[in-house]
Amino acid sequence: MSNDFIEFLREMGMPDFAEDEAREFWIKHHFIAIRSLQDYTKRLRLETERLANAIEQTLAENAHLADGEKCTLWRLKQAIGM
Repeated sequence: MSNDFIEFLREMGMPDFAEDEAREFWIKHHFIAIRSLQDYTKRLRLETERLANAIEQTLAENAHLADGEKCTLWRLKQAIGM
């Protein structure tokens, strides 16, 4: 590993390790955690898009029910910014 990369990791909170194996272990597990968070974020984004699409389709099919402030679908219109 380059010294620049090691310095970057220290700036990101990696402690100093006496052994290369301990540093490698720390890096591996933090990258795994980062990857898990990225996967989770992607799943949340996809679920949000799926729900927004379902709301939009419901409103398009039932626009006649979403024209008043106290209608059945008014909160859905507000939730997606319509």
